[in-house]
Amino acid sequence: MRINFFSKFRKSKKTKADINLSSIFLLAQFSPLDIADDVFPRPICMESKGVFAHRLVFLVDDSSLERLWVLIKQNGFDCANDTTDGVVTNSESSFSLFIKKEKDFGGTLIRMVTNHNVLIEAILALRLSPPRPEISFPELEPDSIGSLQGSLEYWWYELWKPYWCSLSPVEQEQQKLLAEWCEFIAWH
Repeated sequence: MRINFFSKFRKSKKTKADINLSSIFLLAQFSPLDIADDVFPRPICMESKGVFAHRLVFLVDDSSLERLWVLIKQNGFDCANDTTDGVVTNSESSFSLFIKKEKDFGGTLIRMVTNHNVLIEAILALRLSPPRPEISFPELEPDSIGSLQGSLEYWWYELWKPYWCSLSPVEQEQQKLLAEWCEFIAWH
């Protein structure tokens, strides 16, 4: 009898909240956005996957998270700051929002899918910000990093770099990052 030892440690692909997004986000409620490439967070159209909505993945610090919850509620979605995970419907329209959040990288990682373009544009206008690099990786010495791998690679390419590239040179300067993190950013 063969036993695959490592199969015991793999995460199941199914979750108790398995949701078919294509049954929630329908074509009749969808209008693709025309947004510049250098915005943060960057909305990704999911139309090619049969989901008529946009996906946003971003990391926020605590003050940005509070502003995000207020904005979501102002746009008609009834969600509780600490407990909402999953699909939330808009009480005033046929728009929907799928939201998943988790604490990671010294802040809150938000994964969101919505067909509510006004909400997306309002989120972009908020100018949300992630935690500073030394908060996301307090134990890391950036000047000792060679190649990017694992969670650092994900943080850099998916979370920090899109944010950093959305800032003007003046805004980047105003961040007043530690010298070693400025060098890390310039190098990568």
